[in-house]
This record gives sequence, structure tokens and C-alpha cells, in this order.
Amino acid sequence: YEDDKLNLFRSHCNHYYSELNSMLGFISLTKNEMNNLMWGHYSGDSGFKIKFNTEKLIRSINEKNDQNCLFFPIKYIENKLHIDTSKYGTYFPLLVDISTKVNDWEYENEVRMIVDKKNKKLNKVFYDKNDIEEFSFGYNFFDSKDESNVKLRNELLTIIKEEYPNVPIYSIGPDAKEFKLNKTKLIQGTVKDGLEIIAKRYNALFGK
Repeated sequence: YEDDKLNLFRSHCNHYYSELNSMLGFISLTKNEMNNLMWGHYSGDSGFKIKFNTEKLIRSINEKNDQNCLFFPIKYIENKLHIDTSKYGTYFPLLVDISTKVNDWEYENEVRMIVDKKNKKLNKVFYDKNDIEEFSFGYNFFDSKDESNVKLRNELLTIIKEEYPNVPIYSIGPDAKEFKLNKTKLIQGTVKDGLEIIAKRYNALFGK
């Protein structure tokens, strides 16, 4: 009997999340760009970060997209399963579910965007490219030899060179003495950050 209840619960959960994903698109952002766990968990320190101007991003998304977009910070709570939502109507449990996480995830400092999938064939959100303030690479970004990573890396560097030539680029990596991350602006031709070495290895960035 207990196994049947558990299987029924899992079936309802799977159906719920399947329906939810068919109606809504989710974009997760963070306000905590210099967190070790964020870089380690989500990129293995070999990924990249795009920093947006929040006010510009919200404004341009609302101007450039037909579908409704919600933009809000995640609320971190002790236990999501112990929230009684029965007296608030049909949609309140959904709002609680998509806007909360348990405290274990608080280090993410997440801001979430929810998009109404009116056009299910066009699963995209459009924004003004001037909303982007900077690009940052993890300190292992240029080291991966995996074919798919190399392809993605070259595509990204080409896009930055052609579409965002004036947007600053940074490298984020561990501090030599303290348990923290440092952020270094990459300036071609300077010995300080060694971008001239990167430019020689990956000429897509500077077109040499």
C-alpha cells in the first residue's frame, strides 16, 4: 500500500512538471558572480558568464517579446513540503513552487525569469544586445580539448568579436593566497593578464 501511494505521488509529480514545462519557460540567473560553488557546480571553472544590466534587460524583454515575462528573486525556505496552500486557490501552489527553494541552495542567490510559452515553436526570449555589460571566462575555459567544448568556445569567441567588440572581457579564477575568486580584466597586449598568449592560441577572439 505504501509503495502504491509513493508510485501514485511520483506519477502526479511527473505529470505536473511535464504540464508546467509545456506552459512555461524558465531562465535562471544569479546575483552572485564571484561564488566558488556557482563556478564549480555549474561550469567546472571552464564555462563562461554573461553579465546583464538588470533594468535594461527587463525593459528590453518586455518591449521585444509578445509573451508575458515575470522576473523575481527566489525565496529560500526551510521546507517546501510543509507549506499549507490549500486555502489560497488553484494557482498559489504553483507560484510557491516556482518561486522558492530550500535553504541548501541559498548560495545561488538566484533570480528567475518565467516566460509564457504562447508560441511553443519559438522557445526563445529576445533582448537588446546593449543589455550585456561584460563577459567572463572561468580559468579553465581555454584548456578543454573536448570537441564539443572547443566548438562552443570558438563560436562564442567569434560572436564576441563580431557582435560585442566593445564589451569588456574578464577571467575569473582562484586567488593565490585566500580561498576566494579573483576577477581580472583581459586587455590584449598586456603582460599582466597574458591575453596576448590567449590571442595567439585562439585567434577567433581578435581576428589575427
